[in-house]
Amino acid sequence: MDATHSSRIGRLINHSKSQYNLRTKLYEVDGKPHLGFVAARNINKGEELLYDYGERDPRTLRAMPWLKK
Repeated sequence: MDATHSSRIGRLINHSKSQYNLRTKLYEVDGKPHLGFVAARNINKGEELLYDYGERDPRTLRAMPWLKK
């Protein structure tokens, strides 16, 4: 999904494969799946929110090398 075309606040959370402070969790609400974020550790005030986007496809990683970090 292109985050520039979404009104979801999750589009503002950046990627880190090793320094993430959030994890995703699947919740069911009224029988529909929803993806939420939960703290992976204590998060300091003013700290950037990060989670691992989970992309592992080699072709995508070659095209978007920042996803390796």
